[in-house]
Amino acid sequence: MLDLVIKNGTIVTSGSIGTGDVGVEGGRVVAMGGALVGQREIDARDRFVLPGGVDVHVHLSLPTPPVPGAEVWVDDFYSGSQAAIAGGVTTIGNMTFQ
Repeated sequence: MLDLVIKNGTIVTSGSIGTGDVGVEGGRVVAMGGALVGQREIDARDRFVLPGGVDVHVHLSLPTPPVPGAEVWVDDFYSGSQAAIAGGVTTIGNMTFQ
């Protein structure tokens, strides 16, 4: 038995869209599809279920050369990735400066 099962949702992944269940164990998605049973179950009928968020527009690098008088850049790839993970974002797309 899984910790959590999100049932009957429209599961959207990078490769497909379909209706089914998503199983979570220890805070991680461990199963998609099939007849899953969980200690806690959420009915997601008529809802989208995205097993990980995607942020396609982040800035984790400095302009080269840095703009004189600009504020200090706070995030780098490590700290920005850690912040994304903490918020459930599993994929980031860094916008580079030309």
